Amino acid sequence: MKLNHQARGALGLLLAVVWLGGAGCRTTSSGDPENHASAVLTEQSLMGAARAVATVLEAAGYMAVPQPKNSDYRLVYEKAGSSMDTVLYGGWAANGVWYRMKFRMVRTGNESVIVSATAYRVRDHGQGRFEMEQDLGNSGAKRCRELLSQVAVAAKSQQGQ
Repeated sequence: MKLNHQARGALGLLLAVVWLGGAGCRTTSSGDPENHASAVLTEQSLMGAARAVATVLEAAGYMAVPQPKNSDYRLVYEKAGSSMDTVLYGGWAANGVWYRMKFRMVRTGNESVIVSATAYRVRDHGQGRFEMEQDLGNSGAKRCRELLSQVAVAAKSQQGQ
């Protein structure tokens, strides 16, 4: 079967996207496969860690999502994706595509807090049972590592205050 130049290019692009989407591994210091990345904040309280997460995520354009009362220290932040994200991933989603970051904080015995993060793409945002949350995999892991490195810097700068 002979393919013309455009068909070969499209097939090559499709294969590259499939390969990149499935390649690589998740980077976490906690060994938890449910998290894309983790950071250890030394000499930090849970409240201090939560403040650092809030500072970084709000500066990056995310909004805090109120959570039911929980005892495992979870935080959720969201922001709307671009119109291009909706074209690429949203299909006919009326509310466009949103991005959701979930954080979990665990206190260690040595005055440190482990903050783990997972990133999702959300279609049909706010539509209850019809909302679809998709794990971002490797691209989410990269974004989580970037944000958590900023959280570590923010936490360290807040220690002196």
